[in-house]
Amino acid sequence: MPAVEARGGDVWLRVRVQPKASRCMVLYEPSAEQVRVTVTAPPADGLANKMVCDALAKRLGLPKSRVRLEKGSRSRDKVVVAEAVALDEVLKRLATLPA
Repeated sequence: MPAVEARGGDVWLRVRVQPKASRCMVLYEPSAEQVRVTVTAPPADGLANKMVCDALAKRLGLPKSRVRLEKGSRSRDKVVVAEAVALDEVLKRLATLPA
């Protein structure tokens, strides 16, 4: 699976998570095999997973309810789904520099 892929009306993202980082960031390079997300939360009680989805929703300009974790709840490598959004819109938003 590529780092960012359209499936139906959704966009699937391969994500590599770094928990307990100094700040939250979403990093993406088109040549990369995955989207990197750093979060400040520890990987306990699902806090990091929630923060990953929240960070991606913010970066993609989507409501939090339209970004969900599909696979990898207990792994650093995850698959996250952005629902009802176009692939080109996701790529454009990922390509902008983080705020």
